[in-house]
Amino acid sequence: VSTQSTGLDSENHRLQELYPGARAKGVADQQELLELSWGRLQDHLALRKEALSSSSDLFTFIRAANQLIQWATNMRKLFVSDEIGTNVSSVDLQILQHHDLKSEMETRQTNRDECDALGNALLDAHEFVDIVRE
Repeated sequence: VSTQSTGLDSENHRLQELYPGARAKGVADQQELLELSWGRLQDHLALRKEALSSSSDLFTFIRAANQLIQWATNMRKLFVSDEIGTNVSSVDLQILQHHDLKSEMETRQTNRDECDALGNALLDAHEFVDIVRE
């Protein structure tokens, strides 16, 4: 479309030279209207792009937050289990499982930090504040 706009600009100059006087003024007025409309369209597209980007960030945040919440709920269930080892080998197995869980928690910390950063960015931009706080 930008190429066509440039082509119309060239055509405008050609027509103004071909038809001097009132017709040239009419062509110039039409060109000015075209440029004004083109500028408004570009502004509208920029706003729309920003809104879509913000919506995408919100859905990314919600998805990440939901995944972390589900993961944390499952982890809590594992930590709260009432199983107590009755012999050395079962206690050793529980200790290994807890080490694995701790390692998984450390791995997930990056996801949590990214989710926090995205949520804070949305809050700082004052977009979707009620949804993000929830």
